[in-house]
Amino acid sequence: MDGRTRNDAMQLLRAMDEEQAKGKEEAQVNPAEVAEQAGLDSSSLRFREAVSYLENGGAIVRDERFSGIVGSKIYLVTWHGLALSRGSA
Repeated sequence: MDGRTRNDAMQLLRAMDEEQAKGKEEAQVNPAEVAEQAGLDSSSLRFREAVSYLENGGAIVRDERFSGIVGSKIYLVTWHGLALSRGSA
């Protein structure tokens, strides 16, 4: 991944923490809902790459309670994700 993807991912993670998780580990987050705040279009490749970066890095995990719903984009933010959001990981 390039620096732009990492930067996009960190912006998205901070927006999810500020607007949705509010510092709570395992809080439900929906990256698409805060994409614009992070400077991303939720239908863009850059957005999908940023989400993939966060998921592959363990910052967010899919919420298994929604696994049966086709197209569900609900995640849980991890402790690692909160630490990254605050720059302490």
